Amino acid sequence: MKTSTLRHETRDGVLIGIASDMIARTSMSKDGFAEALNAALQAAAPQRCEEHDYPNLKAMEKTADMTTYGRAYKAWCKRVERWLNAEVEIPAWIEESWIAALEQPWRDRAMIELASRYGLLAVRVVGAGANDAMQVFAGISTAFGGVASIGGRVFADGVFNEKDLPHAEDFEAYCRALAAHAVTLADQAAAIKATSH
Repeated sequence: MKTSTLRHETRDGVLIGIASDMIARTSMSKDGFAEALNAALQAAAPQRCEEHDYPNLKAMEKTADMTTYGRAYKAWCKRVERWLNAEVEIPAWIEESWIAALEQPWRDRAMIELASRYGLLAVRVVGAGANDAMQVFAGISTAFGGVASIGGRVFADGVFNEKDLPHAEDFEAYCRALAAHAVTLADQAAAIKATSH
């Protein structure tokens, strides 16, 4: 979960920084992210998209001619590129769709960082699926591995102070992820315990 060396100062900074990091580290291109964002927006707020003239690229694949689709696709990708380049402010109402368009672990990183700005943990409810709790447990294991790895460097001299600044952001991110996953499983355990009474 390597993060950038600068803490994001704004909500837009979080969204842009984490999406840009994902694009740089995966096979997803800016256009691929634009497509994923478009699909997430259309699923979450189709009326709002229509009000803002955001195209429904999936629907246009079936109904529009190639020239019309091509123009809409290019215009949408350009709009998202402007957001990614911080040329235009990202509308607040698309934040959830932006996060949904991110791949893991970047999605969790965005939720954790945004929640932590309010002193909250990004805790997800464990679903009824057979593997949901196992995925949360895997998240605990992964985050604990990060805490242990970076913690080993941080506490090599026996203290945690300003000399550890190069590791502080990553250490914080792993600690918050560990806490969020642990609270999620603790809530699930409490729910199971409550059903036995």
